[in-house]
Amino acid sequence: MTSLNNQVISNDEQKVIDETVHETLSEFCDELKKIVTLGDADAAEITDTRILEGSCFYYAALGSYVCTKFYRQEYNDTKSCYLMQAGYFALRPYKDKTQESRWFRYSGEIYNNQNDYHCWIVGPLETKDNTNVEIIDFTARHYKNQVDKKPDLTWEREDLENMNFIWSDSYVSDSFQDGLNSIFQEGSLFWEYGLIFRPIEDTTNFVLNKWKNDYLKDDPRKNDSLPKRMMKKSEEILRCKLAILRNQPQSSH
Repeated sequence: MTSLNNQVISNDEQKVIDETVHETLSEFCDELKKIVTLGDADAAEITDTRILEGSCFYYAALGSYVCTKFYRQEYNDTKSCYLMQAGYFALRPYKDKTQESRWFRYSGEIYNNQNDYHCWIVGPLETKDNTNVEIIDFTARHYKNQVDKKPDLTWEREDLENMNFIWSDSYVSDSFQDGLNSIFQEGSLFWEYGLIFRPIEDTTNFVLNKWKNDYLKDDPRKNDSLPKRMMKKSEEILRCKLAILRNQPQSSH
């Protein structure tokens, strides 16, 4: 359960947000197949599952929007927001924490045709005290499949196997920036759990600008950009799921 500024985002609400993001992206798989790059994968390999595995950008971009919308509506907070970050990511695939074999990694760099970075979410920002820092990754459901594609790595993380997402508020700091600096050190809690998220400024700016530019680029055939349509669909799904969660009739507005 996440407690921020005396507000509480329950585990059930976190699950609803995660399901909203995943189900929204699943509905747009056909369009994502046209724009998500999967390296050297041939057409037969480009399944819906593969596309979603390679869509951390969309999980984080759309996810930050859904998290922000939920938080602002639930707590009447017009300033707080969740943002996408991008950069270096590492995952220990082995059960043994002392295992010195190679980890699964993204370098965090942007190359000409190969983007070797990972995207996730941080926030909320602009809160009353900025002392609680959350890290959210809605792609945890794909960790195992990604590791399994590396012939020199062996997946042994049963503790992560049934986790669809990572949502951690375990670190509390006197300031937001201090919190980020500590979280992304290898001696942090995330190192203990075999996960490292380390933002790279240029990479983060690149993905934020990409989402902004895609948002502003309307598709003349559909009279709306892909991000706008994703956001609209996510609002519908979130509203429905929250109504079910709270056993309340769904509002028509």
